[in-house]
Amino acid sequence: MKRNWIFSTLILTLGIVFAAFAGQQDFVLVNQTGLTIDQFYCSPTTIQNWEEDVLGVDVLEDEASVEINFSRDEEACNWDLLIVDEEGDKIVWSNINLCEAARITLYYENGKPTAQIERAEAEEEAEEAEEEGGAQDFVLVNQTGLTIDQFFCSPTKSNDWEEDVLGVDVLADEESAEISFSRDEASCKWDLMIVDEEGDKIVWANIDLCQTSRITLYYQNGQPTAELE
Repeated sequence: MKRNWIFSTLILTLGIVFAAFAGQQDFVLVNQTGLTIDQFYCSPTTIQNWEEDVLGVDVLEDEASVEINFSRDEEACNWDLLIVDEEGDKIVWSNINLCEAARITLYYENGKPTAQIERAEAEEEAEEAEEEGGAQDFVLVNQTGLTIDQFFCSPTKSNDWEEDVLGVDVLADEESAEISFSRDEASCKWDLMIVDEEGDKIVWANIDLCQTSRITLYYQNGQPTAELE
């Protein structure tokens, strides 16, 4: 028997449009649980046994996503989903209509496992809105009174800074620069670091770039400050 674990909350985003050349149950699985997903199972609600692990990757890290694909001949629409984390704990979402789901985001809200279901039309509109860049794109405005020599962005979960993404040699005071991300980037929470012309470093931590379009850096009462719009 398969239904003997924790059941979770579903949040739906409306709209229906189906892809022409894929199984109508295909969807993108997004992990925002704070855990590493080790296994993922899909089974028609009418079936009493779980089928094989369909994750498609060794593990799905937090803030990562993966496409879950079905045969074009598959007719069942209502499915039960099961994740197994790296500790072996299991969580089940029951009776989900995958024929109307394009993106499923798993996360915890107030300590309760939750799944946000975005239907295909909403997914298509989001992709159109992001045609020119990633969801994390923003304009960096320098009002520090200093010249910014380097600018780094790194996912909050990462322990290492990545490459300088300033895009110009230096960013002078009162100037701005567009910071762009890949459309495939799933992480929303990022740490930011500037390095000025003297080599001094300033860090802003845990900024949700998916909710930010403009960041103005300046000093207020001698303290480095970032204004997010």
